[in-house]
Amino acid sequence: MKTVLRRPMMCVGIAIVALVVIAGLLAPVISPYEPTKVNTSVRLKPPTTAHWFGTDNLGRDIYTRVLYGARISIAVGLIITITAAVLGSALGGLAAYYGHLPEQLIMRSVDVLIAFPVVVLAIVLAAALGGGLLSAIVAMVVVFTPRYARLGHAQVLSLKNSGFVESAKAIGVGNGRILFNHIMRNAVDPIVVQGTLDIGFATIYTAALGFVGLGAQAPTPEWGAMVSAARDYMTLAWWYVTFPGLAIILSVLGWNLLGDGMSDILNPRERSEKS
Repeated sequence: MKTVLRRPMMCVGIAIVALVVIAGLLAPVISPYEPTKVNTSVRLKPPTTAHWFGTDNLGRDIYTRVLYGARISIAVGLIITITAAVLGSALGGLAAYYGHLPEQLIMRSVDVLIAFPVVVLAIVLAAALGGGLLSAIVAMVVVFTPRYARLGHAQVLSLKNSGFVESAKAIGVGNGRILFNHIMRNAVDPIVVQGTLDIGFATIYTAALGFVGLGAQAPTPEWGAMVSAARDYMTLAWWYVTFPGLAIILSVLGWNLLGDGMSDILNPRERSEKS
């Protein structure tokens, strides 16, 4: 706890992430309206005590939709990151541990995927899958998996000839158990740090896909789709685009600050240099 408190920016990140998580979890309790309920009699109303963030072009309460959008952001970010981390680190670990043909096949495939710009590849994959939130999630998993494969590959290469691995082999422990119960357990720290950062990246990339119409579809209250719908009303209703945009910025900032702090704590070299 003292280690965390000595890093004020990490504390800020934890506070922001906690705020977003609580807002998402308690959205049905603290939101005053239904997120998809249309009321054209109050369309494009500025922020008031009745509608804290104003209303959109269909009279829906933006505060309510931002709260429900936090639920989607959290869920999507966790699903993408956990799936990519497990799949990628397992593939990279297998490639490094067994070497030879498996390593060539897996790592050359990873190199091909990494060669493409992240956003471009995500857009192409999401479009090929037909669009929608599920397509966006699958596309982002494919995009994020190679970085974990490279990370897992590097970690296993550095550990597979360690003394504890040789000792495990000497007493007859199987290769699968050595890889996943011994090596990968000691390689988890950088994967956790990368995962914390990637939740923020998953949030902004999913919002980007929603912005171009390849992510969540109307009337789902997803932040990127909300910003996209607000484009035509920027000069008429500043609040329409401002609050969903701020939610994206705040969420990404929180995860990045948390990830940076965890990197300092879990990286022994950085920790010794700063002590």
